[in-house]
Amino acid sequence: MSRTACIVIHHGSREDTGRALRSLAAVRGCERVVLLAVDNDPQVGDDEPEEKAPQEMSVEWLRPSENLGYAGGCNLGIERGLALGCDRFWLLNNDVVVEPGALAALLDAAERTGAALVGSVVCEEPDRDRLWFAGGRVIEPWYVVGHHGKGRARADVPLPSEPFDTPFVNGCSMLLTPEAIEQLGRLDASFFLYGEDLELCLRARALGLRQVVAPDSVVYHRVSRAIGGSASPIREYYLARNGLETIRRHVSGRAVRAFAYGTRTGWHGFRAVRAAIASGGLAERLGWLVRAVRDFRAGRLGPAAHDPRTDGAGRAQDPRTDGAGGTQG
Repeated sequence: MSRTACIVIHHGSREDTGRALRSLAAVRGCERVVLLAVDNDPQVGDDEPEEKAPQEMSVEWLRPSENLGYAGGCNLGIERGLALGCDRFWLLNNDVVVEPGALAALLDAAERTGAALVGSVVCEEPDRDRLWFAGGRVIEPWYVVGHHGKGRARADVPLPSEPFDTPFVNGCSMLLTPEAIEQLGRLDASFFLYGEDLELCLRARALGLRQVVAPDSVVYHRVSRAIGGSASPIREYYLARNGLETIRRHVSGRAVRAFAYGTRTGWHGFRAVRAAIASGGLAERLGWLVRAVRDFRAGRLGPAAHDPRTDGAGRAQDPRTDGAGGTQG
Protein backbone atom coordinates (compact mmCIF):
# COMPACT_ATOMS: atom_id res chain seq x y z
CA MET A 1 0.00 0.00 0.00
CA SER A 2 1.33 3.41 -0.99
CA ARG A 3 2.31 5.97 1.63
CA THR A 4 2.26 9.73 1.33
CA ALA A 5 4.76 12.11 2.88
CA CYS A 6 3.22 15.44 3.76
CA ILE A 7 6.00 18.03 3.86
CA VAL A 8 5.51 21.35 5.64
CA ILE A 9 8.24 24.00 5.70
CA HIS A 10 8.30 25.83 9.04
CA HIS A 11 9.40 29.46 9.02
CA GLY A 12 9.34 30.53 12.67
CA SER A 13 5.65 31.30 13.17
CA ARG A 14 4.44 28.77 15.71
CA GLU A 15 0.88 30.00 15.23
CA ASP A 16 0.80 29.39 11.47
CA THR A 17 2.68 26.10 11.58
CA GLY A 18 0.62 24.79 14.47
CA ARG A 19 -2.58 25.67 12.65
CA ALA A 20 -1.41 23.85 9.53
CA LEU A 21 -0.34 20.75 11.45
CA ARG A 22 -3.59 20.57 13.42
CA SER A 23 -5.58 20.69 10.19
CA LEU A 24 -3.42 17.90 8.78
CA ALA A 25 -4.12 15.74 11.83
CA ALA A 26 -7.75 15.61 10.71
CA VAL A 27 -6.97 14.52 7.14
CA ARG A 28 -8.88 11.43 6.11
CA GLY A 29 -6.61 8.44 5.61
CA CYS A 30 -3.98 10.00 7.86
CA GLU A 31 -2.85 6.54 8.98
CA ARG A 32 -1.08 6.28 5.60
CA VAL A 33 0.50 9.72 5.90
CA VAL A 34 3.97 10.52 7.19
CA LEU A 35 4.02 14.10 8.45
CA LEU A 36 7.40 15.79 8.01
CA ALA A 37 8.11 19.35 9.13
CA VAL A 38 11.31 21.03 8.00
CA ASP A 39 12.49 23.62 10.52
CA ASN A 40 13.95 26.13 8.10
CA ASP A 41 14.92 28.60 10.81
CA PRO A 42 18.45 27.98 12.09
CA GLN A 43 18.16 30.85 14.57
CA VAL A 44 15.77 28.93 16.79
CA GLY A 45 17.00 26.46 19.42
CA ASP A 46 16.30 22.76 19.20
CA ASP A 47 13.65 22.96 21.91
CA GLU A 48 11.48 25.34 19.91
CA PRO A 49 9.79 23.10 17.28
CA GLU A 50 7.99 20.93 19.82
CA GLU A 51 5.96 24.00 20.80
CA LYS A 52 4.58 24.38 17.30
CA ALA A 53 2.05 21.56 17.45
CA PRO A 54 0.17 19.58 20.09
CA GLN A 55 2.39 16.98 21.74
CA GLU A 56 0.08 14.14 20.78
CA MET A 57 0.68 14.69 17.06
CA SER A 58 3.12 12.41 15.30
CA VAL A 59 5.38 14.87 13.48
CA GLU A 60 8.97 14.24 12.51
CA TRP A 61 11.03 17.43 12.51
CA LEU A 62 13.94 17.79 10.11
CA ARG A 63 16.47 20.45 11.13
CA PRO A 64 18.96 21.58 8.49
CA SER A 65 21.84 23.71 9.76
CA GLU A 66 20.74 26.64 7.61
CA ASN A 67 17.71 27.87 5.73
CA LEU A 68 17.48 25.80 2.55
CA GLY A 69 14.75 27.89 1.00
CA TYR A 70 11.36 26.50 0.11
CA ALA A 71 12.57 24.18 -2.65
CA GLY A 72 15.59 22.97 -0.69
CA GLY A 73 13.42 22.29 2.35
CA CYS A 74 10.95 20.34 0.25
CA ASN A 75 13.80 18.34 -1.29
CA LEU A 76 15.07 17.45 2.17
CA GLY A 77 11.58 16.25 3.08
CA ILE A 78 11.33 14.22 -0.13
CA GLU A 79 14.61 12.47 0.61
CA ARG A 80 13.44 11.60 4.11
CA GLY A 81 10.09 10.41 2.79
CA LEU A 82 11.77 8.14 0.27
CA ALA A 83 13.87 6.67 3.06
CA LEU A 84 10.66 5.94 4.97
CA GLY A 85 9.10 4.14 2.00
CA CYS A 86 6.82 6.92 0.75
CA ASP A 87 6.07 7.17 -2.94
CA ARG A 88 3.82 10.24 -3.01
CA PHE A 89 4.69 13.67 -1.68
CA TRP A 90 2.29 16.43 -0.69
CA LEU A 91 4.07 19.79 -0.55
CA LEU A 92 2.37 22.44 1.57
CA ASN A 93 3.09 25.95 2.75
CA ASN A 94 2.99 26.31 6.50
CA ASP A 95 0.46 29.14 6.27
CA VAL A 96 -2.33 26.93 4.94
CA VAL A 97 -5.25 25.12 6.52
CA VAL A 98 -6.47 22.03 4.69
CA GLU A 99 -9.92 20.49 4.42
CA PRO A 100 -10.11 16.92 5.81
CA GLY A 101 -10.74 15.50 2.33
CA ALA A 102 -8.01 17.49 0.57
CA LEU A 103 -5.44 14.72 0.36
CA ALA A 104 -7.92 11.98 -0.56
CA ALA A 105 -9.10 14.13 -3.49
CA LEU A 106 -5.53 14.69 -4.67
CA LEU A 107 -4.73 10.99 -4.54
CA ASP A 108 -7.98 10.09 -6.30
CA ALA A 109 -7.30 12.61 -9.07
CA ALA A 110 -3.77 11.26 -9.55
CA GLU A 111 -5.08 7.70 -9.77
CA ARG A 112 -7.85 8.54 -12.23
CA THR A 113 -5.87 10.83 -14.53
CA GLY A 114 -2.34 9.48 -14.31
CA ALA A 115 -1.12 13.02 -13.73
CA ALA A 116 2.40 13.59 -12.44
CA LEU A 117 1.48 16.78 -10.58
CA VAL A 118 -1.87 17.44 -8.89
CA GLY A 119 -2.89 20.71 -7.27
CA SER A 120 -5.64 21.86 -4.95
CA VAL A 121 -8.17 24.63 -5.27
CA VAL A 122 -6.77 27.39 -3.06
CA CYS A 123 -8.99 29.90 -1.26
CA GLU A 124 -7.90 32.87 0.79
CA GLU A 125 -7.60 32.76 4.55
CA PRO A 126 -9.47 34.07 6.47
CA ASP A 127 -11.85 35.03 3.63
CA ARG A 128 -12.55 31.42 2.71
CA ASP A 129 -15.24 32.24 0.17
CA ARG A 130 -12.72 34.02 -2.07
CA LEU A 131 -10.64 32.09 -4.59
CA TRP A 132 -6.90 32.51 -5.00
CA PHE A 133 -6.07 29.64 -7.37
CA ALA A 134 -8.27 27.29 -9.36
CA GLY A 135 -5.98 26.37 -12.19
CA GLY A 136 -3.74 28.80 -13.98
CA ARG A 137 -2.15 29.98 -17.17
CA VAL A 138 1.41 30.67 -18.18
CA ILE A 139 1.91 33.85 -20.19
CA GLU A 140 4.81 33.45 -22.59
CA PRO A 141 7.49 34.50 -23.40
CA TRP A 142 7.60 36.30 -20.03
CA TYR A 143 6.68 33.26 -17.93
CA VAL A 144 4.34 35.22 -15.73
CA VAL A 145 1.51 33.14 -14.35
CA GLY A 146 -2.15 33.96 -13.86
CA HIS A 147 -4.53 32.30 -11.42
CA HIS A 148 -7.98 31.35 -12.64
CA GLY A 149 -10.66 32.86 -10.42
CA LYS A 150 -8.25 34.88 -8.31
CA GLY A 151 -10.03 37.38 -6.08
CA ARG A 152 -13.52 36.28 -7.09
CA ALA A 153 -16.17 34.76 -4.88
CA ARG A 154 -15.89 31.01 -4.97
CA ALA A 155 -19.59 30.63 -5.74
CA ASP A 156 -19.23 32.84 -8.83
CA VAL A 157 -16.54 30.71 -10.48
CA PRO A 158 -17.97 27.47 -11.84
CA LEU A 159 -15.39 24.69 -11.81
CA PRO A 160 -15.51 21.27 -13.45
CA SER A 161 -16.69 18.47 -11.20
CA GLU A 162 -13.85 16.24 -12.43
CA PRO A 163 -10.08 16.82 -12.26
CA PHE A 164 -9.11 19.27 -14.98
CA ASP A 165 -5.89 20.02 -16.83
CA THR A 166 -3.82 23.09 -16.12
CA PRO A 167 -0.44 24.24 -17.47
CA PHE A 168 0.62 25.25 -14.00
CA VAL A 169 0.05 23.80 -10.50
CA ASN A 170 0.57 26.20 -7.63
CA GLY A 171 3.14 24.98 -5.15
CA CYS A 172 1.32 25.96 -1.96
CA SER A 173 -0.50 22.62 -2.27
CA MET A 174 1.03 20.23 -4.79
CA LEU A 175 1.07 16.44 -4.90
CA LEU A 176 4.03 14.77 -6.60
CA THR A 177 3.33 11.25 -7.82
CA PRO A 178 5.92 8.50 -8.44
CA GLU A 179 6.05 9.60 -12.09
CA ALA A 180 7.05 13.09 -11.05
CA ILE A 181 9.78 11.88 -8.73
CA GLU A 182 11.14 9.43 -11.30
CA GLN A 183 11.09 11.71 -14.34
CA LEU A 184 11.43 15.21 -12.87
CA GLY A 185 13.60 14.57 -9.85
CA ARG A 186 13.48 17.38 -7.33
CA LEU A 187 12.57 21.04 -7.20
CA ASP A 188 15.32 23.40 -8.34
CA ALA A 189 16.81 24.66 -5.07
CA SER A 190 18.80 27.37 -6.86
CA PHE A 191 15.61 29.42 -7.17
CA PHE A 192 15.46 29.46 -3.35
CA LEU A 193 12.30 31.56 -3.12
CA TYR A 194 9.55 31.83 -5.74
CA GLY A 195 9.34 30.25 -9.16
CA GLU A 196 10.42 26.72 -8.24
CA ASP A 197 6.90 25.37 -8.76
CA LEU A 198 6.61 26.96 -12.19
CA GLU A 199 10.06 25.65 -13.16
CA LEU A 200 8.97 22.14 -12.15
CA CYS A 201 5.75 22.48 -14.13
CA LEU A 202 7.62 23.65 -17.23
CA ARG A 203 9.89 20.61 -17.03
CA ALA A 204 6.81 18.41 -16.69
CA ARG A 205 5.24 20.01 -19.74
CA ALA A 206 8.42 19.48 -21.77
CA LEU A 207 8.26 15.77 -20.96
CA GLY A 208 4.56 15.52 -21.79
CA LEU A 209 3.55 14.82 -18.20
CA ARG A 210 0.00 15.67 -17.22
CA GLN A 211 -0.83 18.31 -14.61
CA VAL A 212 -4.31 18.64 -13.12
CA VAL A 213 -6.29 20.38 -10.41
CA ALA A 214 -8.50 18.28 -8.13
CA PRO A 215 -11.62 20.44 -7.57
CA ASP A 216 -12.60 18.59 -4.39
CA SER A 217 -9.22 19.24 -2.78
CA VAL A 218 -9.50 22.59 -0.99
CA VAL A 219 -6.95 24.45 1.12
CA TYR A 220 -6.98 27.95 2.62
CA HIS A 221 -3.90 30.14 2.26
CA ARG A 222 -2.64 33.29 4.02
CA VAL A 223 -1.12 34.84 0.91
CA SER A 224 2.46 36.23 1.15
CA ARG A 225 2.20 36.42 4.92
CA ALA A 226 5.81 35.69 5.84
CA ILE A 227 7.65 37.87 3.40
CA GLY A 228 5.95 41.15 4.18
CA GLY A 229 2.94 41.00 1.89
CA SER A 230 2.46 40.84 -1.86
CA ALA A 231 4.15 44.24 -2.38
CA SER A 232 7.32 43.38 -0.42
CA PRO A 233 10.51 44.58 -2.20
CA ILE A 234 12.36 41.34 -1.42
CA ARG A 235 9.46 39.37 -2.89
CA GLU A 236 9.81 41.39 -6.08
CA TYR A 237 13.57 40.75 -6.07
CA TYR A 238 13.09 36.99 -6.20
CA LEU A 239 10.20 37.18 -8.65
CA ALA A 240 12.24 39.35 -11.02
CA ARG A 241 15.53 37.45 -10.77
CA ASN A 242 13.95 34.01 -11.03
CA GLY A 243 11.60 35.17 -13.76
CA LEU A 244 14.55 36.31 -15.88
CA GLU A 245 16.28 32.99 -15.21
CA THR A 246 13.15 31.13 -16.35
CA ILE A 247 13.14 33.14 -19.58
CA ARG A 248 16.82 32.28 -20.13
CA ARG A 249 16.10 28.58 -19.76
CA HIS A 250 12.92 28.30 -21.77
CA VAL A 251 12.85 30.99 -24.47
CA SER A 252 14.70 30.17 -27.68
CA GLY A 253 15.83 32.83 -30.10
CA ARG A 254 18.05 35.73 -29.12
CA ALA A 255 15.68 38.49 -30.26
CA VAL A 256 12.64 37.04 -28.50
CA ARG A 257 14.67 36.44 -25.36
CA ALA A 258 15.98 40.01 -25.34
CA PHE A 259 12.45 41.33 -25.82
CA ALA A 260 11.19 39.18 -22.95
CA TYR A 261 14.04 40.27 -20.66
CA GLY A 262 13.38 43.96 -21.29
CA THR A 263 9.62 43.90 -21.05
CA ARG A 264 9.55 41.72 -17.97
CA THR A 265 12.03 44.01 -16.22
CA GLY A 266 9.86 46.98 -17.19
CA TRP A 267 6.83 45.20 -15.77
CA HIS A 268 8.57 44.80 -12.43
CA GLY A 269 9.53 48.46 -12.55
CA PHE A 270 5.88 49.37 -13.05
CA ARG A 271 4.94 47.17 -10.09
CA ALA A 272 7.55 48.94 -7.95
CA VAL A 273 6.12 52.36 -8.82
CA ARG A 274 2.57 51.19 -8.22
CA ALA A 275 3.50 49.74 -4.82
CA ALA A 276 5.39 52.92 -3.90
CA ILE A 277 2.36 55.06 -4.69
CA ALA A 278 0.38 52.97 -2.23
CA SER A 279 2.94 52.59 0.54
CA GLY A 280 6.12 54.51 -0.31
CA GLY A 281 9.71 53.34 -0.59
CA LEU A 282 10.28 53.83 -4.31
CA ALA A 283 14.07 54.07 -4.02
CA GLU A 284 14.25 50.87 -1.99
CA ARG A 285 11.96 49.02 -4.38
CA LEU A 286 13.91 50.08 -7.46
CA GLY A 287 17.14 49.23 -5.65
CA TRP A 288 15.98 45.67 -5.15
CA LEU A 289 14.99 45.44 -8.82
CA VAL A 290 18.45 46.63 -9.89
CA ARG A 291 20.01 43.99 -7.63
CA ALA A 292 17.76 41.32 -9.15
CA VAL A 293 18.89 42.19 -12.68
CA ARG A 294 22.56 42.36 -11.65
CA ASP A 295 22.42 39.02 -9.86
CA PHE A 296 20.69 37.39 -12.80
CA ARG A 297 23.30 38.69 -15.22
CA ALA A 298 26.07 37.46 -12.92
CA GLY A 299 24.45 34.03 -12.61
CA ARG A 300 23.94 34.47 -8.85
CA LEU A 301 20.97 32.34 -7.81
CA GLY A 302 20.14 30.83 -4.43
CA PRO A 303 19.52 33.12 -1.43
CA ALA A 304 20.30 36.78 -1.93
CA ALA A 305 23.49 37.65 -0.06
CA HIS A 306 22.22 41.21 0.33
CA ASP A 307 18.89 40.12 1.77
CA PRO A 308 18.84 41.74 5.25
CA ARG A 309 17.58 38.42 6.62
CA THR A 310 20.76 36.59 5.67
CA ASP A 311 23.98 36.18 7.61
CA GLY A 312 26.08 37.88 4.96
CA ALA A 313 27.12 34.63 3.30
CA GLY A 314 23.89 34.28 1.43
CA ARG A 315 22.40 31.91 3.99
CA ALA A 316 18.95 33.30 4.62
CA GLN A 317 17.67 33.32 8.16
CA ASP A 318 14.00 33.70 7.31
CA PRO A 319 12.36 31.13 5.06
CA ARG A 320 9.63 31.49 2.56
CA THR A 321 6.17 30.29 3.35
CA ASP A 322 4.27 31.86 0.50
CA GLY A 323 3.29 29.31 -2.02
CA ALA A 324 5.28 28.91 -4.86
CA GLY A 325 6.60 30.40 -7.66
CA GLY A 326 4.11 30.95 -9.96
CA THR A 327 3.08 32.67 -6.83
CA GLN A 328 3.71 35.84 -8.65
CA GLY A 329 0.05 35.67 -9.49
